[in-house]
Amino acid sequence: MPNGHVHYDACDILHWRFTEQGYPPLVVDRFDYSRGLRLLQLRGIRGYAPMPKMDTWKYWPPPPRKAERADYEQFASMCIDATRALLVSNPNDALDPKLRHAQLAWLTFDLGWAIVVGFNLYVREGTEPLRLVNEFAVEYPDDLPEEHRAMLAKVLVNQLSAICTDGLTHPFASLAKCVVDFRNCSEILLTSIPLHGTAVWSEVAGLPVFDARAAGLLVGALREHGLGCEMDQLAVRWSKPST
Repeated sequence: MPNGHVHYDACDILHWRFTEQGYPPLVVDRFDYSRGLRLLQLRGIRGYAPMPKMDTWKYWPPPPRKAERADYEQFASMCIDATRALLVSNPNDALDPKLRHAQLAWLTFDLGWAIVVGFNLYVREGTEPLRLVNEFAVEYPDDLPEEHRAMLAKVLVNQLSAICTDGLTHPFASLAKCVVDFRNCSEILLTSIPLHGTAVWSEVAGLPVFDARAAGLLVGALREHGLGCEMDQLAVRWSKPST
């Protein structure tokens, strides 16, 4: 088409807007005739976001078509390093480097691989309910009292899971957990909110991602979360094409 748009009905993005300035800033790159998607959300503190030199944000060559998990973990390391470099690319950025964060998602739908840091990725295998696949496990000392475990779990679940200037922010994050193989999945849902912690999760998880009621519940959850933290929110929906 004259404007370069390529139709790909299998995937769309729901973007709930709260702020006039579009906070946190969102960058969407489509590639491979829209069968690939790269998302970047820049986060700072309150209404302040990093202001990197976006002309340094280059498209990374993906792994070869027959690549396996080890190749994608190496690719994830390159993606994270590139994001860290972006966060410090502007020497005149007024935001303290310690407060600069980014959330990243790189999805290649035809090949069935994802790199996800900071977003929540849910997958469906066959007709099973959606399930979260990139939650970081928390390892507690054996002698830690139960009340302390509950307190620590509450702190960690609210901790920003993202990329900072030093690397991955979550203490239990790993490259392996950032890589998701969804080759055998029929649908995926990627959100900027912890949808599995909302009141609508059990119903949304059982509905097709493009179901009208699921969409309404999802937008409502995006709105509720967005109002609470005064930030824009998003969701990526994908269903494997029948042919």
